[in-house]
Amino acid sequence: YNVGLQNSYFFRSLSFLQCYISHQIGYTTSSVAYNGRPLNADKGLSYSASLNGTLFFNRTKAFTGNFYLRYMTPEISGAGRTSSQVYSSVSLNYSLLNGRLRLNAGIENIASPDPRTTMTTEGNTIEVINMGMRNMLTASLTYTFGARLKGKRASKNAEAMRSRF
Repeated sequence: YNVGLQNSYFFRSLSFLQCYISHQIGYTTSSVAYNGRPLNADKGLSYSASLNGTLFFNRTKAFTGNFYLRYMTPEISGAGRTSSQVYSSVSLNYSLLNGRLRLNAGIENIASPDPRTTMTTEGNTIEVINMGMRNMLTASLTYTFGARLKGKRASKNAEAMRSRF
């Protein structure tokens, strides 16, 4: 089982930057048995933190940059222990034609090591290396057709319920 706490914060104090920051700590205990006989048991704490941000390069917010960074400490994963992990990405976005045409280019998995999981049962140790793609380049071109959807005003019941919170 796994129990933990998570905390998140949305930061928008600067006109040119908005960030979503999240971190969590957890405690995991795990055991593996075969035919009722215990093979492996482990427990431990883990921590992870992530930062997801957008930079606005002009006042119209048509030209933006996005960045993402996530770090995870070693953790219990099934019958083994998984090494620490880092994931990062950056991208540039540009909107044209009143936001209908969007261009995007970026790179993912910048300097991300392959996570390793180590399992020990009955004195035997197995190490599994999950090899991922590195430095994956991304590019996209998106065009939005049709009229923009407009939301309906909230009903009086919904507004009354919100005011109670």
